[in-house]
Amino acid sequence: MKHDSKAELDSNTALIIKDLYRAVQATIKTDDSRGMDGSTWCFKPKNGSTYSETCLWSPYSNTERRNLTDLVTLGNKLFEISNFESVQQ
Repeated sequence: MKHDSKAELDSNTALIIKDLYRAVQATIKTDDSRGMDGSTWCFKPKNGSTYSETCLWSPYSNTERRNLTDLVTLGNKLFEISNFESVQQ
């Protein structure tokens, strides 16, 4: 399934996303967490003209211990404004 959406962000929401993006970019690290099920989240920040990519298994599992609170918050916020939930039904 492909979903395209655009969201107009008010300045407060744009600032929240920008701050979360920077926080995740500064703190994200790979880890060895794995499980039998769960999603894999990939964070692919742009730095100038290059990209890096970090993929993590199920960030909801042991979020605080794995220092993924900012990533989960960013993911939840992006999901909220994406309107993706409306096409899942």
